[in-house]
Amino acid sequence: MKVKKILVSQPEPADLEKSPYKNLVTKYGVDITFYKFFEVVGLSVSEFRKSRIHLGDYTAVIFNSKNSVDHFFRLAKELRENIPDTMKYFCSTEAIAHYLQNYIQYRKRKIFFGNQYFADLIEILSKHREEKFLFPCSDEKQTEYTKMLDKAKFKYTKATMYTSVMSSASSRPSASARSCKASPTSLNSPSTLPPSAPPPMPPSRLPASS
Repeated sequence: MKVKKILVSQPEPADLEKSPYKNLVTKYGVDITFYKFFEVVGLSVSEFRKSRIHLGDYTAVIFNSKNSVDHFFRLAKELRENIPDTMKYFCSTEAIAHYLQNYIQYRKRKIFFGNQYFADLIEILSKHREEKFLFPCSDEKQTEYTKMLDKAKFKYTKATMYTSVMSSASSRPSASARSCKASPTSLNSPSTLPPSAPPPMPPSRLPASS
């Protein structure tokens, strides 16, 4: 069965013409609709305080997404926690590392980052086992990232700072929205990928989330 319509469960890229999705449209003639089914909602100060975690007690922070960066510094501000200049930041990708510039002076801080995959960051973290690590994350009990940290036997504290919730019904695409007719297929499903597309990535090479 030829795929004609694809529903992508994320916001539309800022520049669709330069995104990989444009190649799919041009090469395979598919119709792509972007819709974010989930929204990221940060924990309130009162909710986070229940964890009894004090951000200033840690010497290093592990970031695997921009969401984790945003909510770490948001809570630090709302809690009036002083983040010391000596804090070390370990980011799964260079893009996330540069994103820190929105909150700190990049050149004056100790920032480390992996090449592309979280597994790359594990190798870097191995050289800093003496640090007291904080891992800002969502409310998922266990992810591939925590599994890798546990397997490498790192001593770290998982700090739940945000959660994913279903988008409100009022914001869902209507029947008249482009590409949302009938039963669109998810881009993440192997059956929807063109024959020349690579197979899904194994968990051990899981890239950082955004």
